[in-house]
Amino acid sequence: MVILSSNNADVQQNPFFIDYSKQLYLGFQIPKRTTLSTTMINVETATVIAEMKKKLSNETNLTLDIMDIMTIIEEVGAKKFCSIVSDHASNVVLAKNLVSTKYPHFSNKMYCTSY
Repeated sequence: MVILSSNNADVQQNPFFIDYSKQLYLGFQIPKRTTLSTTMINVETATVIAEMKKKLSNETNLTLDIMDIMTIIEEVGAKKFCSIVSDHASNVVLAKNLVSTKYPHFSNKMYCTSY
């Protein structure tokens, strides 16, 4: 078990963590903080986004609950969504105004749910 109580960005520079990592795998070189926080995280983020887009491209009857409604609808494809759900009536009205002019098939498929 590893228990850390420092800034996550500084973990890989902690001597105890370095020793622990070397005990797990002798040939492992811990990446520098800048490499980890830029290159490696950006590559992983791009990989996850690409995988999600691939999975969503094969789905139908999706329900969207997100702030960037128009962007997501355009990226995934409007015909894949069956409804838009929000947790507040004013958000539903806003979504309806934004979406229904460009995608009229959503006009009667926007719902408000409460927790």
